[in-house]
Amino acid sequence: MIVVKCPNCGGCFSVAGPPPPLFTDCPSCHKTLRLPRKVTEEEIQRAKSAASKRKWRHRLQVIPVVLAVAGLVGLLYASRSLYHFANQTLSGSDPAELPVGGTGLPHAGAPRTAHQSQLELARRRGSLVRLAPGKLFAMVSPAVVRVVVQSSGRRSVGQGSGFIISPDGWVITNYHVIEGADTATVVLADYTDLLVAGVGAIDRQSDLALLKVIGRDLPCLMVSTKPPPPVGQKVFAIGSPEGLMNTLSEGLISGHRVQDGVPVVQTTAPVSHGSSGGPLLTAEGLVVGVTSRIRAGGQNLNFAVPAERVQDLLRKQGKMIPLAKLRGDPVKRAVVVQLDQAWKAMEKKDWDRAEAILKPLASVYTDNPFVLFAYGHFHRRQGAYKLAIKAFEAATQLKPDYAEAHYSIGITYCDREALAAIVHDHSQSLDLEKRARRALLKAVRFDPSGQTGRAARAAIAKHWPRTPIE
Repeated sequence: MIVVKCPNCGGCFSVAGPPPPLFTDCPSCHKTLRLPRKVTEEEIQRAKSAASKRKWRHRLQVIPVVLAVAGLVGLLYASRSLYHFANQTLSGSDPAELPVGGTGLPHAGAPRTAHQSQLELARRRGSLVRLAPGKLFAMVSPAVVRVVVQSSGRRSVGQGSGFIISPDGWVITNYHVIEGADTATVVLADYTDLLVAGVGAIDRQSDLALLKVIGRDLPCLMVSTKPPPPVGQKVFAIGSPEGLMNTLSEGLISGHRVQDGVPVVQTTAPVSHGSSGGPLLTAEGLVVGVTSRIRAGGQNLNFAVPAERVQDLLRKQGKMIPLAKLRGDPVKRAVVVQLDQAWKAMEKKDWDRAEAILKPLASVYTDNPFVLFAYGHFHRRQGAYKLAIKAFEAATQLKPDYAEAHYSIGITYCDREALAAIVHDHSQSLDLEKRARRALLKAVRFDPSGQTGRAARAAIAKHWPRTPIE
């Protein structure tokens, strides 16, 4: 035992020892006292061992926390990568990599839907500036496209216009443009062809459709969220009338109407066949309508679906479906199916089968250029060149931008056997030579980068090597 005197109260008490503990409490004043003594080597080692155990115990407690945080980060990264992979599979591009800018038009970063893209465009664009017609055209025309639709046999069954509303390839057009089609492509201002992957939404009553094309970093237009402009405001229409891509026309808002229960905007901006689906714009480049129809027999009676209906279409965007799954007009659909059967029969040289299909179609659908073209092709293969030319010319009268029909006229007139069956004297031969060259030039003009246009260029180079094509 060791006797200790408390420095605080002066009382004495005994503690175990030697050696005494480092600390003890005074039984009188209860103050904790540190007892002076020399620390042994054994105590130092025990203290170091205890400190080392506490340090490793702390590290072991931290490891589960670090693993949990790392797992959470990995899960977030994996989900983000899966989302981008799914989006790239759907659209052919990675939205996260889409840059902003490129043509003076606003671009969005990584929208998931067309509606989100439009919200991003509105946020990035800022204040609107009124532009001169030339500057307006230079800004918006890259986003206006020509829509070409085909049947299952890759035969053209129609065309129209449209415009891009998101950098990753959402396109607005009229529903009647894609009705009855199995596949479609859009042609950009630089004549680049983009395949239509499917349809995101349709509105048959308003005659609107939202298409998805496989492309990236595309120029796009912003659709107005406000009511249509008042009567008297200047507007501009851009489209591909009769196949003439990016044709600009100017006019006024001439009225607000309701047709078949749907509000429409009446405009004096000239619109022709082939312009359906193109944008109706203000001088600031804001889309206020989608050109959809004209009044036959009237003068400057043109109509467009207001932008409000486009916004409604974007908000109800759903799962993308292929064009072929859309249920179009049953009559039109039946004609397309029969035409496909006729073309397949002609490819197999089953002429009886082809005639059995085409002859009734040509007698009933005299206003269908695709039926007349197929019937003309049948006559040409049978050596009835006069009937073939008549059918081809009738098709071009109904559809002036029908490149395949113009090419068939030109190539038929270039055929010596056909000329021998058609011409009667030398002067008529010279006249038909001019018609052939003119028809081939039209084919190049209406399909400058396509297969038909290339074939027409080759024919011109062969028969008239000094003829300027451009």
